Amino acid sequence: MNDTARSQDAAHLQDTGRPQDANPLKDAAFLQAIAHLQEAARPQEGEEQQASAEVKTYGGGFWRVTFFDEVDSTNNCVKETISKGAPEGICFVANRQTAAYGRQGRSWKSPEGGLYFSFILDPLGEHLQPKVDQNALPTLSLLLSLAVQETLASFAQTEKIKIKWPNDILVVSGEGSAKLVGISLEMIGGKLCCGIGINITSPSGSAEDVEAAGSIKELGVPAAYLESFDALSGVTFDQISGQLLPALLGCIQGFYELWCEEGIEPFMDGYNSLLYNKGEQVELETIDGELLYAGEVIGASSSGELLLRTEQGRVIAANSGEVHTRHSLM
Repeated sequence: MNDTARSQDAAHLQDTGRPQDANPLKDAAFLQAIAHLQEAARPQEGEEQQASAEVKTYGGGFWRVTFFDEVDSTNNCVKETISKGAPEGICFVANRQTAAYGRQGRSWKSPEGGLYFSFILDPLGEHLQPKVDQNALPTLSLLLSLAVQETLASFAQTEKIKIKWPNDILVVSGEGSAKLVGISLEMIGGKLCCGIGINITSPSGSAEDVEAAGSIKELGVPAAYLESFDALSGVTFDQISGQLLPALLGCIQGFYELWCEEGIEPFMDGYNSLLYNKGEQVELETIDGELLYAGEVIGASSSGELLLRTEQGRVIAANSGEVHTRHSLM
């Protein structure tokens, strides 16, 4: 995608700013912008042919993607390349991970049946002019979750896919919620290591693998799978993942480029309209289970914090690096 196309895409996304109460899944102009970005991320003519069987480029060369059958963790692959000075856009994909982890270092079961990939972003790099404010970095967590949610909801043709602050992707129905995607971000050597794991098909194997795959077992969060949606019924894993990866990379690239120019504001209405637990009573706890606050979820702030209204009417802001949300037992 050349510079002109990128600026046109960014302008299109900006010009389709959604009303406060709009549902982005029903906003045709916004979805059209996403579709254009996804198409732009497909390998350009000659790009695949220039790459080896294990490496492909997407998005006009922004993404350099290496595919593996099995690794310990795609995050570890990214960290190693960062230590060697790799630029943003380097991406690693694996069919299986033997030692994967998610947000706050939680173990992530990664058998076959999921799309697991990690990549480098360099929002503080000298190549960006004007430079991004370091204080804006926490909002990248919100940005990535919105890009993933929008892409998956389009693929599955559903409104049941929601975002749990700050960046978990859930399938929500009358029967409860189940985790579809986990996202992690780590600052390594001044660059961001971004990891994404998506449950596509239910894994075969032991009952333990099936139960734990893609979920955080100690939190009692079950796993959800893309194959369960009617729109993807009968579609194979290879068919889904083969189309999903370039679509995701395209959406992430377009959102990221606009974020570098405009910040998180153009995306906040969309994020908050998809926020799970909004308007509900929740508890905020540390990773060790210590209760911090309880209150009604108002939404996320443009600083990346979760806003709660307590019973006393006080509005508090929680940092995404300190807490997680659970339904209040009160």
